[in-house]
Amino acid sequence: MKSFSKVIDHQLTISKFLIGEEVTLADIIIGSFLNVHFVMRFEESFRNSVPHLSAWFSALSVSEQFAKVYGEIKLCKQERLPKVKKEEKKVE
Repeated sequence: MKSFSKVIDHQLTISKFLIGEEVTLADIIIGSFLNVHFVMRFEESFRNSVPHLSAWFSALSVSEQFAKVYGEIKLCKQERLPKVKKEEKKVE
């Protein structure tokens, strides 16, 4: 996921949004996909390594289109990974 983010970061050196200077469906789709990562996984140190992506997500997250669905976004302070339950082996 982080390598994908670096590819998007590079693309955003060309324009403010993925396909130009305004929010498009591409931004909404990729932003929706990355939202959970910005909230749960991308700590400040990683966000600093992808400055264009971070600026893009900040701009996108306050856009009317995005904010209507996700509300106020609180960025990750400490990475939170899902807890995986270990299945108990059944003894027969």
